[in-house]
Amino acid sequence: MRVKICGITSVEDGLLCAAEGADMLGFVLFAGSKRFLSLESAVEITKGLPADVKKVAVVVNPDREEIKEIVAVGAFDIIQLHGEESPELAASIPLQVIKAFRVHSGFDFGMVEVYGEATPLFDSFSREERGGTGKGFDHSLIPLHLRKKFILSGGLSSGNIVEAVRKTEPLAIDLSSSLESSPGRKDPEKVKRFFEILRKEALI
Repeated sequence: MRVKICGITSVEDGLLCAAEGADMLGFVLFAGSKRFLSLESAVEITKGLPADVKKVAVVVNPDREEIKEIVAVGAFDIIQLHGEESPELAASIPLQVIKAFRVHSGFDFGMVEVYGEATPLFDSFSREERGGTGKGFDHSLIPLHLRKKFILSGGLSSGNIVEAVRKTEPLAIDLSSSLESSPGRKDPEKVKRFFEILRKEALI
């Protein structure tokens, strides 16, 4: 199982997470987020991080010009779409794509198939925020046929990660707020404790 840590806002936090075992680091390029970074700032941070850790640009309802700009800087391996982007936009991106879906009781998981090769990420639904809410959702809603094919997000923490992973068998997990001391600032002790649990339980 792979691990993505999102909301990276400094080289120090990126290095901390990478050293502990993160496979992917997310940089939020959405101005409405508490963890927002400009494209220029995000690129500068990626320059100080290990080459073998995947860098993810997280965007919400970008237009095609924004996507082209992100691709052109050459700093990112993956683009994560966290809004209501069309399948056509997702298919036009020349990098690997993660498509986030905000799950609620009436969510249609058939939407996943519409996005083709994009890797689905299941997050909690919130009217106030786009990700990083710290709130979970009912994992039993996820169809069994999607096991090992999706990224699990939404309210994951050291306290519930073992149960969540064993129940859903995701391809990867995605965390942000539960590893912070404040929005955009990772807490070294929380990060280290989290990865200790993953290793102890043989989840990574």
